[in-house]
Amino acid sequence: METAATWISKRLRARTPVRPVVHPVRKVSLDYSTWPAFWLQVNWVLFKHGYTQASILFYRQVLRAFSCHVGKPPREVVSADLHAYLATLPRDRVSWHWTAMNLSVLRTVFDKLGGLRALVAQRGPRRKRPLPEHLTRDDVRRIWDAAGSPRDRILVGLLYGCGLKTGELRRLTWGDINLEARTVRVPSRWGRPDRYLPMPTDLVALLKAGVGGYQPGQAVMAPKPGRPAISGRRIQLLVRNMARKAGMSSVVLPVTLRNSYAVHFLEDGGTIRALQVNLDHRFLATTARYLDVQQQSDTPELGQSKAGWSFLGRFIRPFLPDPQFLRPRLSSA
Repeated sequence: METAATWISKRLRARTPVRPVVHPVRKVSLDYSTWPAFWLQVNWVLFKHGYTQASILFYRQVLRAFSCHVGKPPREVVSADLHAYLATLPRDRVSWHWTAMNLSVLRTVFDKLGGLRALVAQRGPRRKRPLPEHLTRDDVRRIWDAAGSPRDRILVGLLYGCGLKTGELRRLTWGDINLEARTVRVPSRWGRPDRYLPMPTDLVALLKAGVGGYQPGQAVMAPKPGRPAISGRRIQLLVRNMARKAGMSSVVLPVTLRNSYAVHFLEDGGTIRALQVNLDHRFLATTARYLDVQQQSDTPELGQSKAGWSFLGRFIRPFLPDPQFLRPRLSSA
């Protein structure tokens, strides 16, 4: 007498096919003189392929708009008609999502099912990425003052003063810090040489006071000697709590401090190439997004906050690049 487990195992093996079931792609014919007759065939093929009723209705809506634009029967549609219709969508100021869905519908109907192969090399629109959120120098100063313990100030100093990521901060050990040269060694993710980032003056003083009792291989963000580094979630909560203590209503994350480092680096005369190396970006286009942020934040209020090099002189100026990377107006300063 077989047990319940044996019976269930046999039933599962019976339901599992030996070979994957591959349903053949049903083709549609473009040799129709009217769009309603063509749609009846497309509707049937989509239904056989398992499309939901909502998806089929959306296909019908897109094909109706395309038929009104092209003004000719399906048998006379060519590749140029499809590209011309897609070119009208950005002019009509539709969203990137609507453009991508139209491209997907036309590619499925005319290329995959109809065999026209008109949109094989057509690239879909990309969603516009929002600009990175960053803080002003006064906001960073307030967060620095709100840090109650030396560990919290070291955390803010490494995130903002060196532009580290949360993962890089957690993997940082005391052996990576050279207090004599005032640099931090950070490995690269892309097979490049290790980065040696200059540290701000205030951060060097804190690290000299906190290095006692730690071995070179121990994590900088360890709560006690011999303990592992605090988690990434804990780092996020510490930054958010410090921002809340500073009286800031917006949510501040570790990446916000990293973005602030990048924007202020460019404002102080650093080049985009030097910033790419410091942030360990693989592509220069990723770093170039901070140029748009810099242009957007170039306001009189920010110019007044930079006057006198008060907080900037002690906390930002030490990690500027070499003079050959600076603008002429700052090289003589």
